[in-house]
Amino acid sequence: MLCAQRLKFLQSLDTWGTFGKGWESRVEAVRAMAMAAGKQPQTTLTLDYQIIKKGSTGPWVRKLQQALKIQVDGKFGTGTEAALKAWQQAQGLEADGIAGRVTYRALGLLA
Repeated sequence: MLCAQRLKFLQSLDTWGTFGKGWESRVEAVRAMAMAAGKQPQTTLTLDYQIIKKGSTGPWVRKLQQALKIQVDGKFGTGTEAALKAWQQAQGLEADGIAGRVTYRALGLLA
């Protein structure tokens, strides 16, 4: 339970987009050590997320903007849409300018 709580806390931080993969690896290493010691594995943490597109506002827009390394203002405008489409295309994803589960996973924002 502690590993899931720790991971949930780390995912809530604004710097998750930058450091999240490393943090998640460390939490998983602790979980693996617990399992090796014979303790019950924790259930997989499910993180709620919000599908966002042009016109959206709020914390998921800020997370997306941070992950894309663009100006963070929490407003999904034309600049955010263009940056997201370019990033999606560069990653071989459908460049639709909509951030959902596939895009978030590719950005490392979801497990």
